[in-house]
Formats: sequence, structure tokens, C-alpha cells
Amino acid sequence: AYAYLELPIKESRDLDVLLEYEPAWTRDHVDTSALRDTRRMIGDHGITCPWVQGVFNFAGLYYRKLEDLMMDPYQDEGFYRALMAHALEQNWSYIDVLLDSGADALAYGGNMAGGEVGPQFFEQLVLEYETELIRRIHKAGSRIIWHNCGRSSSLWDLYARTGMDCFESLAQPPEGDTDLGQAKSQLGRTWHSPGV
Repeated sequence: AYAYLELPIKESRDLDVLLEYEPAWTRDHVDTSALRDTRRMIGDHGITCPWVQGVFNFAGLYYRKLEDLMMDPYQDEGFYRALMAHALEQNWSYIDVLLDSGADALAYGGNMAGGEVGPQFFEQLVLEYETELIRRIHKAGSRIIWHNCGRSSSLWDLYARTGMDCFESLAQPPEGDTDLGQAKSQLGRTWHSPGV
């Protein structure tokens, strides 16, 4: 296991440096040997489904502290949107390598916004980035399993609008706030699958 002790973007000039110098991910940067070996071993008897992050998770795990990321739109929305646009492109370049290396589907971390930000924040400041990344994943012929452990029910209508293919974890109290009947009814009512 690992965790970052310090994230690189502390102020706007840090983002300027990142935008100028951070290269996109390529096969030269990502060791996909285990994924390719697994794809060969399982053949038609299963699927490969590596873990990736959604755009908001990607920004909060690799670029900027979560508490700062959640305040950025209120302090400097242009900075926030530039960071999210960059996180989208960098994340996509990484995911594209995984898909090209044999990933059949993706376990998609969307939990850092769930239970932490409200529906208004998600709809106005997160939804468009997640929807675009999922659109690209679908266009590449893959599917996602959206992960949000814990509390998530206030965002189900919005989650369904991302175009996700599957949702987990449906955690019941006290770990989460899921009523299984409500989840099936609400997600089923609002679900849509965008064209590929």
C-alpha cells in the first residue's frame, strides 16, 4: 500500500507548471504486463477489470488536497476548471493505455465526491467531467462499474446521468445510506445508456 504525503498543486502557479510540463501517459509510462498476462490467461472465461479513478477522484488523489479542491470553485472557478480539464485529459491518457492493453471493463472510483459534496456541487462542477470521461470509455468499447462506498443516495439521479453501466457499493446503514428497494427504483427510473 502507498499514500502520497504531499500533492503537487498548492497554488495557481503550480498548476501552470503542470499544464506546461506534465506529459500524457503512454505505454512507456505504464507497466501493463500483469494486465496483458491476465487477459491471456483467462481467455474467454472471465473479464479483466482494473481499478481507475474518476476525474474528481483523480484530481483529489494525485494533484490537490481534497479540502482545497472542494473550495476551489468558490475561490477561483477558472483555476478549478483548468485543473479538472487537465485531470480529465491525463486520466483519459492513462485509461486509454489500459484499454489498449486488454482491459475489458473498468472499476471506476467515484467516491470522493459522493457523501462529501452535495447534489448542486456535483451537478454544476463534477458531472460534465465524469460524463465526458465515461463517454470516451464507451466510445473505446468498454464499460465501467462506478464505485461509491458509504453514503451516496443524494447523488443517484446525477450518477445515472453520467452514463455509468453499473453501480457499487450499495452499503446499508450504518456504513452507508442505501435502501436496496429505493436504489433499484431510483436508479432504474433514471438510468440511461448513451449511444456509443
